[in-house]
Amino acid sequence: NCRVVFNTYSRPHFPIINDEDLTGLANEVIKDELGEGFVTRANPSMGSDSFAVYTAQWPGLYLMLGIRNEELGSGAALHSTMFDLDEEALKNGVAVSYNVIHTLIIQSRNLIPSYLAKFNENHLQTKT
Repeated sequence: NCRVVFNTYSRPHFPIINDEDLTGLANEVIKDELGEGFVTRANPSMGSDSFAVYTAQWPGLYLMLGIRNEELGSGAALHSTMFDLDEEALKNGVAVSYNVIHTLIIQSRNLIPSYLAKFNENHLQTKT
């Protein structure tokens, strides 16, 4: 006696679109923190992530943290039984995340009004 219910995901799904201002800020912070060679543009992906729901409402930034290090033998595909990562990448990710947030807080007097305007514009568009 069991019942199976399939969720067909009838609600719309959103693409993850990085905020241009946050992307520019992150690019500068990453270059300052790690050097010029650490920023590359990722190819578009058909993967999905619930983070898109946030970026549909608020300016957001989705970064991909490079974890491959062929010298260590790390970098198998995500969700693989062989998945491993170069743990140095985690240190870089924490340093960059902290510095982006710290810089954003320092600059917030200038940025918050524009983000609130973007939120109001996005929020009104999704309700109509």
